[in-house]
Amino acid sequence: MEILHAIIGKYYGLDWGVLTFGLISTILMTNGSLKLGMKIGLLTCACGFTCALLSGQNGFIVYNLLLMGVNIRGLLRGDRRGIAREVVQAAANTNANVTPQAVQVRAAAR
Repeated sequence: MEILHAIIGKYYGLDWGVLTFGLISTILMTNGSLKLGMKIGLLTCACGFTCALLSGQNGFIVYNLLLMGVNIRGLLRGDRRGIAREVVQAAANTNANVTPQAVQVRAAAR
């Protein structure tokens, strides 16, 4: 039992959770899975926040709260790279029939 306590530590394994979930979150976001990476990032922040509370590290408490806010904001805004990717693909498409067309404009009534 002492060996298990030595491995897990006095923070109930939360510090190992921060390490593991943080690495997974970073890998996912780097590979393009932003939403899943941010969800796991929230779990990372929750573990880090609890670990910081247990150890009394006020700076890390504030840091984890701020990082939770960044992850929540990212989840709410969504992945906007899809729109930019479509614009770039349309611009690179040489087969597109792009001809200027006249648009009829009406004068405003006074």
